[in-house]
Amino acid sequence: LFMIIDQILDYKSQILNYARDYSGLKGVRIDFKMSSKSEFDWARAIRSTMSFKLAGADSKNISFGCLESLAFFLSDFGDILKDELGAKNMLFGGSLFENPVIANLALKFCNSNYKSEFSGCYPLEIS
Repeated sequence: LFMIIDQILDYKSQILNYARDYSGLKGVRIDFKMSSKSEFDWARAIRSTMSFKLAGADSKNISFGCLESLAFFLSDFGDILKDELGAKNMLFGGSLFENPVIANLALKFCNSNYKSEFSGCYPLEIS
């Protein structure tokens, strides 16, 4: 999804670097929502990102906002799973979480409700 946004906004594969270089406290809030109980609304996320670009938000703010919004989404989605399935912990894995910006944001927003950790062996898993 981030690479699609990167291409649409012509960031030349720099979306993660722009997020790293952002010096503000908060980024723009991108709409990361589920369209149904089992399907992520990726088109809504792309439209939301394009709206901020058209409104004049700079590339670093939008890039950081994408990662920050993902971290909020993971925390909110974890709350749903906690209520429905009794989840208590979050385990993050995969190459996306090698990026320090998303890793720090994910821990920041998810650690308040869960014991959150990273794993090199398992994909994103909530237990």
